[in-house]
Amino acid sequence: PNFKESKNKFISYLIFQGGSNKKKYSKNTLLLNHEKELRTQPDRVLDCFEWILENINFDYIYRTTTTAYLNIEKLYEFVQDKPFSNFYAAPEMFHKDKKLNKKIRFGSGAGYFLSRDLVTEVVNNRDKWDKKYLDDVSLGKLLLEDLKYNLVPIPRQDFKKYPLNKDIDF
Repeated sequence: PNFKESKNKFISYLIFQGGSNKKKYSKNTLLLNHEKELRTQPDRVLDCFEWILENINFDYIYRTTTTAYLNIEKLYEFVQDKPFSNFYAAPEMFHKDKKLNKKIRFGSGAGYFLSRDLVTEVVNNRDKWDKKYLDDVSLGKLLLEDLKYNLVPIPRQDFKKYPLNKDIDF
């Protein structure tokens, strides 16, 4: 992601990726022992969540992609009045599963918030993840359909070309 580090002591970041022969952490980067392929993304997310639970004290995580622009201070402001439990917030999306002839509701992987208890739920239910889908769809299916949590829809802003500052809704 493209962001400027925050001076806020309550905010930290972690970059995770596959391609390592073993799990390693150094300088805000977690290397995971998974191939760097799309099909391993659900396992990478689950292993990252597990590592975060074991190593970081947090109230929320905000998971995003490398193509996102982040205004860290605005993200921090956003969560100030949010609940510390059962909180799943993201731009609402739908995946059409043609084989099952149904739509799966999920929070876009472009950026979603999870409260600590939901990260724990996700890790504890990793065997229920439907890994035929991308990780954000699998997460939404698990939390919304299987475990019956709610999604708080939040706005998303997309650009077709590199935006100017005046184009970004800060």
